[in-house]
Amino acid sequence: MQLLSSNKDTSFFVNELNGVYVQTIRQNGYKQDPFAKEFGINIDDKLASVEARVLPTPWLKYHDAGKEKKYHPQLGQWNMINKKVINGSTVNHWACINFSCNVQENAARCFCQQLSQMCQVSGMEFNCEPVIPIYYARPDQAKKSINYVYNAAASKT
Repeated sequence: MQLLSSNKDTSFFVNELNGVYVQTIRQNGYKQDPFAKEFGINIDDKLASVEARVLPTPWLKYHDAGKEKKYHPQLGQWNMINKKVINGSTVNHWACINFSCNVQENAARCFCQQLSQMCQVSGMEFNCEPVIPIYYARPDQAKKSINYVYNAAASKT
């Protein structure tokens, strides 16, 4: 069995992963898909072999006004604490949907306040208040809820 290591801490068995891909392709029946045939698309269940290598993680450069001006991410993750973006964007209009029945209204409001504060501290122009109050919805109604919140927020701007 071939072993692929993307970095020192992460490794997985390529043959097992390949088997999952091939099984998914076969289960989805792409060879019989009428839309794929209509557009002349052929999806082969044999994976292509390519020469590849994992590139080293780049250093991230931040604005000189922050406490940390350069940062080297570890394991593909980092946070924005003590950092400022160089060219922060402006967010004038935003909204929040809470899909969890376990998150109290106060906790959701606190999250939104902390989000806006973190964005401002990180160098963004970020409006403190959402366009509409926090919307509460069930996870199985995500698409419908997102459409509703989008339309409600758009009518306020």
